[in-house]
Amino acid sequence: MARNHSLFADRIEQLSFHEILRILVKDYPLVTKKINQYRVRELVNFSKLDFLSLGCNEYIAEQLFWTMQLCKKTNEKEADQPFTITSPNDIYECFKELRYLQEERFCVAFLNVKNHVILKKTISIGGLDSTLVDTRIILREALRVSAAKIVAVHNHPSGIALFSTNDLVVTKKLKSACDAVDIEFFDHVIIGDGTFSSLINEGTFN
Repeated sequence: MARNHSLFADRIEQLSFHEILRILVKDYPLVTKKINQYRVRELVNFSKLDFLSLGCNEYIAEQLFWTMQLCKKTNEKEADQPFTITSPNDIYECFKELRYLQEERFCVAFLNVKNHVILKKTISIGGLDSTLVDTRIILREALRVSAAKIVAVHNHPSGIALFSTNDLVVTKKLKSACDAVDIEFFDHVIIGDGTFSSLINEGTFN
């Protein structure tokens, strides 16, 4: 048994999320098959009861539940450490917890002149629509915290990180509002299932 663990340790960085879970439930092949039917974003929101319903015993269900909680915690940045955004990848790292959500959320990060995140705020929950994203609320908050730049982020529960026509309409509306008050609109990033798209990377604002 120790030898098997050593083999896994040697290639731990190569293991996928589901492969690691299979190690935890290796004595329950039926549970393994059921777990493979769910995406990571679904599993991290499972309760202990959900894991029990898959056929796990109390001990395994407890282990899996707290493993999922640990996964969520590792995606949360420490509040007392300023997060610096200089690229679309930084934006993804700052908001990657959105990949686990089942509903769509539109969020904004307010940055200072050094690109440090001053504040992260959820603006709307549900389908992204220009009527739901109130630019006045965003700008009022930006002025309140003396933000120099704004970053827009929203997730696609489908896992597909592609900009829709409506996404672009909302983005242009927000960018125009920022330009009017001399606040830089830094980027808009869509977060999918382990991936993301950026309007800067796509050259939309170039």
